[in-house]
Amino acid sequence: MKKRIYGNDMHHCDVCFGTRARYEKGDLSGTWFAIDEYEDGEELMEAARDHYLAEEEDPSLMIFDYEGPQGLVSVDTNEIYPEAFDFIQLTPFRQKLICAYSRGIGIKGVEAFRYSMRWALELFLGTAESDEEFAMDYITDTTILDSRLAIDWNRTWHKSLSSRVDSFTMGATNYYFEKK
Repeated sequence: MKKRIYGNDMHHCDVCFGTRARYEKGDLSGTWFAIDEYEDGEELMEAARDHYLAEEEDPSLMIFDYEGPQGLVSVDTNEIYPEAFDFIQLTPFRQKLICAYSRGIGIKGVEAFRYSMRWALELFLGTAESDEEFAMDYITDTTILDSRLAIDWNRTWHKSLSSRVDSFTMGATNYYFEKK
């Protein structure tokens, strides 16, 4: 069993398991399990199954609910995707990058997460509180500018950078990624 490596700062991924017998009786109460306490989906399912063995001889597990980033668990198909276990090992900042990118690209479910895990870190350009702040930082970091120049950063963003950079907001922070 793994220990939580980033404490309260990390995105928690928790799954609520119940059984088909409970469900058929109208009982939707279940038991929550933290994904980050297990090596993989098999170990997690085994722990949930062992939990319900005291009540049922052969429990048929069902995922009743899930808390965590969208796309790592499917309640409909009763699956915990392997990406969930990769995701929880990332630093909180990398988790935020992947969540921001995943939400912004418009693809839903596990496909968004697979795509985001592959590309978000590679395409990441930076964060800023506004598009103008990002334009100023990006242009000054990537080109040699005369400090005496007066630049309209709002126009620079809208005329030049917005066609090459995706911006996604999460909380009070804007995340910027190179368009793919």
